[in-house]
Amino acid sequence: GRSGRLMEGYPPSIARAVEVSRRHFPAGTGQMEAALPVLLGPLLPVCGSPGIPGSARWRLSLLTDGGFPFEMTFSTAGDGPRYTLEVGPAATPPGARLARSLELLAGLGCLPADDGTHAQLVRWQASGRLRFGAWLGARHGATASAYKVYAEVPAAAQPDALADLRARLGRPVALPG
Repeated sequence: GRSGRLMEGYPPSIARAVEVSRRHFPAGTGQMEAALPVLLGPLLPVCGSPGIPGSARWRLSLLTDGGFPFEMTFSTAGDGPRYTLEVGPAATPPGARLARSLELLAGLGCLPADDGTHAQLVRWQASGRLRFGAWLGARHGATASAYKVYAEVPAAAQPDALADLRARLGRPVALPG
């Protein structure tokens, strides 16, 4: 079927995630199937870093305990699938992943609002050591998709990031204590 052609070259678990999604969220799975070739494309051996065998590309992520670069979630609060994924092969430097996430979104025709947040995240990320850099989250509904960048903020920038977040929210970020 259509999913088999789209999932060629990916591990069976990705095709299985699409199949499970199709069963539980038939209206949102079409959006997911359209996005996955763009989002997961960098993990295919032909698009990744030389020197890493194809199968290892699917075991070297920090996203999940088992090293798999894709995490599917389901929620009864929505009408479609949700997942988080790596934005590049394991050899992609953490400092390059924020930019890579925006490139992937642009490949889907999604551009974030230019409110200065990206530039601020770049400055914060440059202030210290990063472990993963950025991941990308997706939610697909019957008529639209929404994406979220999970950008890591190093310890040195966390006070500034929390102050910025408090200002945006207009309240404390966490409960006291």
